[in-house]
Amino acid sequence: MQGNLREFNIRSILQFIELEQHTGTLYIEYESFPYPGNLKSNLIPLSTENTDCSLENNYHNRIWLLYFLNGKITYATDNNYDRLSRIRDYISYFKLEECLPYLQKISVNITSPKEYSYIWLLIQQKLILPHQAKIIIKNLIKETLLELSDLTQGKFVFQTDSPLSPQWDGLNTSVLVQETFGQLQLWKQFYPYIQSPHQYLILSEEKQIYRNVSFKTYKTLSIWAEKKISLLRLSRQLNYSLVYIAKALYPYAKKGWIKLVEGEKKLIVNTVLSKNTTQPHIVCIDDEMTIAKNVEYILKQRGYNSTIINDPIEALTTILQVKPDLIICDLDMPQLNGYELCNMLKISRTLRSIPIIVISEQENCLTRLRAKILASTNYLSKPFTRNELLILVERCLSIGKMNNNSLSFGRSSPMKSVL
Repeated sequence: MQGNLREFNIRSILQFIELEQHTGTLYIEYESFPYPGNLKSNLIPLSTENTDCSLENNYHNRIWLLYFLNGKITYATDNNYDRLSRIRDYISYFKLEECLPYLQKISVNITSPKEYSYIWLLIQQKLILPHQAKIIIKNLIKETLLELSDLTQGKFVFQTDSPLSPQWDGLNTSVLVQETFGQLQLWKQFYPYIQSPHQYLILSEEKQIYRNVSFKTYKTLSIWAEKKISLLRLSRQLNYSLVYIAKALYPYAKKGWIKLVEGEKKLIVNTVLSKNTTQPHIVCIDDEMTIAKNVEYILKQRGYNSTIINDPIEALTTILQVKPDLIICDLDMPQLNGYELCNMLKISRTLRSIPIIVISEQENCLTRLRAKILASTNYLSKPFTRNELLILVERCLSIGKMNNNSLSFGRSSPMKSVL
């Protein structure tokens, strides 16, 4: 199930997942990166709390992941989750600062999001109670839904998959959606004085505030302004809804005593052709020639035909000419990264059936899941061995052969299915 948010709104997608009682992952991507060459984007970047996240690469997209079990939401996050700032805020609310040093020492399995795994490990270590963990997870889901509720551009993919582990029952999707959309309507009444959950306050008329509010209120506002704490973080640390926080600040903002401002944003061919037509043809796209040549050497030793492309901008043209049986693509390339390239391949009717192996130095759950959803067949982490590469190559060639056989009998590709 996949589509564009201009055709299907967030609410209808969530209702469909709940109605069908699906288990899996909803991937939503808002494209805000500058396209190379003559390709242009008409999308406006969303405001973000801090785009300086653990995914240190060249794409500037905003990504959300929502996990479901039998139609119920079990967890929701975005591509900032590795920073664990959300957990730290809730730990502050529960006054469980002894958990903070422990977070630095925990080693988690990358098959589940790090933030989610940390919560469950803290439960196992009896550092937080189960009901506290449920409050944290519920609030993480609600703030993610609130951010998504007004999104009208971007793309989505729902992939049926095994549930997150450890597993729990989840929250009623329709109830959360109704509550979130109600909060959104209330939030809009604070425009234009308060516009984004990621704004923080500054005291523009400090004397007026001092004269007209209690000393306790003045001191609280001063601390928030000095620390530049966003409204979203305040809602976590106080365990109040965003609407409640905004409603409390709105009278002061309307009088001009305080102003809400955004935090500083940080943005995070050479071709060789073989003539042996009896063997599968493999294209390797990597801007690092050392790695590309090493891959080419390994493939030639096994008898495969190979084409090396070290300019990702030229990759699509070359692939259309070569029509390979398999593509090996680096994710971390300048100008046009592997995510963008995989997406372009998926859109092309001619190329979408070609299996893809993506390679990257980034070893985390989001990187793997994003690569998987963007039509890649498998993932290989750098540095990799000769045997690891060949095992994946042979596996993917087998999958590609089976897909081609299926297409020859008139079966439709699963990537074409939409709501």
